[in-house]
Amino acid sequence: MKHLLFILLILISIHSCKETSFLNSNDISTETEVSDQLVRPNHYSAYYPDSTFAIRYVRVNFHIMRDGKGLHNFSEEEGTAYIHEYLIETNKKLADNQKMFIPDGNNTPVLPTRYRFELAPDPNIDGDDGIYFHNDEELYNFVKRSKKRSQMSNFIFKKYGVQKGKVLNVFVQPHHPDSLKSKTFKKVITGIAFPNKNWLRLAGLYSYSRDTMGIKKGVAVTKGAWFCAGLMNHESGHVLGIHHTWSGNDGCSDTPNNPNCYTRQKNAPCNTKASNNVMDYNTYQNAWSPCQLGKVHRNFSNKNSAQRKMLKRTWCSLNPDATITIKDKTVWTGSRDLEGHLIIGKRAVLEIKSRVSLPKDGQIIIKPGGKLILNGAKLENDCGDYWSGIVLEKRGESKGQVVIINNAVIKDNTNGYRTKPKKGSTSKKKNNKKKK
Repeated sequence: MKHLLFILLILISIHSCKETSFLNSNDISTETEVSDQLVRPNHYSAYYPDSTFAIRYVRVNFHIMRDGKGLHNFSEEEGTAYIHEYLIETNKKLADNQKMFIPDGNNTPVLPTRYRFELAPDPNIDGDDGIYFHNDEELYNFVKRSKKRSQMSNFIFKKYGVQKGKVLNVFVQPHHPDSLKSKTFKKVITGIAFPNKNWLRLAGLYSYSRDTMGIKKGVAVTKGAWFCAGLMNHESGHVLGIHHTWSGNDGCSDTPNNPNCYTRQKNAPCNTKASNNVMDYNTYQNAWSPCQLGKVHRNFSNKNSAQRKMLKRTWCSLNPDATITIKDKTVWTGSRDLEGHLIIGKRAVLEIKSRVSLPKDGQIIIKPGGKLILNGAKLENDCGDYWSGIVLEKRGESKGQVVIINNAVIKDNTNGYRTKPKKGSTSKKKNNKKKK
């Protein structure tokens, strides 16, 4: 009996032994069932973010504009503290996407935004923190209506912009002091975006930070950074590729036109048609629709877009904690920039129809019984480096599978099969010399 048990344990051990190998040409199949998903790789719906999307970090800097004497806006100490708090509050809204108010009774999905803002000091300036203070009598104030209106001028960006094209430059300007003295002037926080140049201006933050909304537990409550955070998300939304939703066609069917109510009210139409969307003018600005997020992430994934140039390149270095595991049948139609390894689990199927960038030393690991379908896809490293390769695991007769169809490309990998030669290699040249 003990002898039979010993033999059985050996057989189980042999059967359960796991083998691994890098993909080679003999492992590749070209016959498989593919999905009937009709989403085009360049359509915004291919970029609806989920928990497998890497969080994108938009690099920003801030310019605090003051008059020639350094007045009418934050001091350096006060302004530095405010901007840090402002980014915290702005990112809090981004991290807490809310259900859309409209249409009334809607079932619009609430997706994670999967992007944030991060200060980007200039590496060429010693001690730089990405927050700048400028004293300029001619350019410091924001004038919306008058012969001296400045809201559409590019002079301020031309003169003070830093890391242009690589960082979102944000100019914080005060309203003109003469306007603030007027009893008829309506003091508001406002702004304007310049998507073609990746910069924007925000006005009114300084004066609002001094307004008291009321007293809570004996402490004055001011319209501080938390109150103005929606403005940053709204104006930057224009730079990231989304538009106003209250009139016309913003290209999204899930952002209905609305009467642009600033807040919910008891009477019609603002009782049921008030919006909380970030691209409307309202007191909430805390909701992003799937379409809006799809457009933003499509721009982030486009290797030639202005939006991508502003991103922190988190997809270049391997982060094992960012490893993604596929556990069922999944289709990736939109492009991805992975930060960790990609694991395809037992009996799971991942079909890729787009570009996927792997980080340096990153791997695709296919568990026994798992399948990777590269349907016109491209696997690469987008940082001028190399990822490790595709690893197939085998246990007994069960082995990971790879299917390559529709001219899919595997490149920039150091191990195993690739469809394109390694960078720096040279192909054999044809001898075109004429015979004498």
